[in-house]
Amino acid sequence: MGIVLAPYSFNLQGGYPDGMGGFTTIPPLPPSGDWQLPAANYITSKLAGRIISPRPDVETDANSKLAYYRYNHSEMDYKVRICVKGMAWPFQYSIITAPAGTTIGAELDRAVDGATGKTVHTWGADYAVVTWTSPTAGTETFTIRVTDQEGTTLDITWTTTQDDTKFVFVDSVGGSDAAAGTFAAPLETFQNGLWEGSDTANTFVGKQAVFRAGNYPIWTTAIPSSPILDLTYKPIVYRSFNDEAVTFGTDTGHFRTSGGSALDASFIGILCDGSRTDIANNRIFNMQSINGRHVFWGVDFDNMDVGTSGADNPTCIGFYDNATKREDVAIVDCSISSTVNMQLSVTFSVDGCLVENNTLDGVVIASSNGGYGIHPKDDTSNLTVRANTVIGSVYQGCVEVSNQNTAGQPQIQYQEVCWNTLKNTDERTLKWNASSTTPDGLDSYDYRNTVISTTDTAFRFSEYSTPTPVNLSADAYYGFLGFSQGTNYTDVAPLAQAFIVTDFDVNAKLTGTARTTYLGTKGAEVAS
Repeated sequence: MGIVLAPYSFNLQGGYPDGMGGFTTIPPLPPSGDWQLPAANYITSKLAGRIISPRPDVETDANSKLAYYRYNHSEMDYKVRICVKGMAWPFQYSIITAPAGTTIGAELDRAVDGATGKTVHTWGADYAVVTWTSPTAGTETFTIRVTDQEGTTLDITWTTTQDDTKFVFVDSVGGSDAAAGTFAAPLETFQNGLWEGSDTANTFVGKQAVFRAGNYPIWTTAIPSSPILDLTYKPIVYRSFNDEAVTFGTDTGHFRTSGGSALDASFIGILCDGSRTDIANNRIFNMQSINGRHVFWGVDFDNMDVGTSGADNPTCIGFYDNATKREDVAIVDCSISSTVNMQLSVTFSVDGCLVENNTLDGVVIASSNGGYGIHPKDDTSNLTVRANTVIGSVYQGCVEVSNQNTAGQPQIQYQEVCWNTLKNTDERTLKWNASSTTPDGLDSYDYRNTVISTTDTAFRFSEYSTPTPVNLSADAYYGFLGFSQGTNYTDVAPLAQAFIVTDFDVNAKLTGTARTTYLGTKGAEVAS
């Protein structure tokens, strides 16, 4: 449900000129009782709020000035996804300061549930998204407020500058690799145009790469070969133009980072199709750069396999071992189709991670060292895995929080897995602390998930010799509770609820009497 600003800049503490020497008051936000849930229908905050993206101006350094939200182009809409870890979700987003014409998806969409008469809240297309159409010249400031169910707020302020020279355009239909790469004269291909046939050519360094509708084979000097992302040579932002249908042909090449930094890299609104057949462990995005904030927003994956081996963490999006933790990674609104046989994401060495509103529906992910849906792995702290859907046959588990602590790294802490819909027809569904050789994560919370295993174990809890239990609340589940070495969880009020298999429909929604009794208080559906 978007909120539209009036045709003047203003902030919410005042009004805007009415054209007759006075001021018109600002229309109020929708009534708080509509988006806020009864106390029994949400869970109090477990983790402190943290803005994962966009990076506030006060945290900007030289490299992060290249982030996707720092610049806008005169010919394209300006959109920013607000990414927040922790707090008591669902949130309301409101505009405090922004240029005229800005909207935001302020709240979850609401509709009456015919079976119960309750109001069901679902994720709309623009929820958590700031949109400014027809941006104007100059520098503008945005301040967005995030309000949670308990009334706690976070404000984030950043600026954007219109600078058409910070963009390079690629158009597989109307472009030419001999062109300048401007909006009016776009390049044609990824390999010969944008990449110039070399990982070290740097004509377009510091620009955002914008792709018009079309198909773009990804390779560098030969087929197959995978381009290296490095901000000293190449763009670090890759996005579709105004949500046009853009496909990267990743059967000829994946993306990887070099030993240098690739800070604040972003991929937005792109379909990746295919994987290489010559690599032991396919990783479509192999992010090994030192530190950095990265955003994967609306990236979809089709027709992919683990590789010739699959023995070492194959994945669509991977953040791999590094002595220095990356800060604030967002994987949001992405999907993998039933033609993808590997996990959406695996994270190592990340401090601040949001995995939110991703969809893995009908997937078949077979046995491999990486046979999961969503896998926050070693040394991942300050983690929120929220409002994702994983339904299918997933050999290792729909979600696993492994919590293997690397020697010399701070102990893993502050993790939550919440509001997810997880249904597995192959073994375990939701797993915690799979490694029992290092200490369990501290302050781990598992709540308001729907967790179904039609053949085996809904939850599997492992533990170190000195266990730190996972706090379990208000989950709706079917399947066994599984343990390795001990019962490493604590059921905290409101308690998790066991169901029988017929209490759920094919989409893992409560049905029948179970729906009437528990909709909105147990499991992943948001209702009031």
